[in-house]
Amino acid sequence: MVLRPHDLLALRRPPVLSESESAPSWVARALEEAPFVIVRRDRLSPCSIPVGVRGLERGQRWACSIDSQEVIAVIRPDELINARSVADPAREREIPALRQFRILIEKWERFHYRWGPFGSVSFELATGLRCCRPSSDLDLAIYPSRRIDLSFAAHLLNSLSDSLTRVDILVETSVGAFSLAEYARADSNRILLRTCNGSRLVRDPWSTET
Repeated sequence: MVLRPHDLLALRRPPVLSESESAPSWVARALEEAPFVIVRRDRLSPCSIPVGVRGLERGQRWACSIDSQEVIAVIRPDELINARSVADPAREREIPALRQFRILIEKWERFHYRWGPFGSVSFELATGLRCCRPSSDLDLAIYPSRRIDLSFAAHLLNSLSDSLTRVDILVETSVGAFSLAEYARADSNRILLRTCNGSRLVRDPWSTET
């Protein structure tokens, strides 16, 4: 099972978490309500998966790890781009980030790279739990099969000029992830690359060299 940061994992009930003895009391309640966790950007092992638990309240996040045998299904961000995953119209009127996601599905119909939401939008669409708020950002990950040139990066950002809410885009590659907006800036000599071994500033985010 190949996992990536932002993947949502559906778990058995009740899941067994490592470090569970020190988990806040809300963790058990959150997993009972929605037995899902999010893969964190950290080192993976064949049996142990670094994950985050999302609570029902703002700011409730808990980092831990789970045994791979606890996982019964994987939902990737790019799998949420289909009609069944889009929120109902009433919910979209309430939450600009959900409405913006629908707009981008139509606007980026001919986009050649895999992409999808993570964060609160992903969690709500996958679980049905209403965790988005009117102030929620729309966090997106794109998975390019080749290097994105600067002009195309600028084109993507320009397509967000009339967004209903803040849209943050991470470019996910085999060496790590970086901000599309930071990459597109012509004055960026160094770019923050997020990897499973920590973050570092690099000149070329597509390369393993710094």
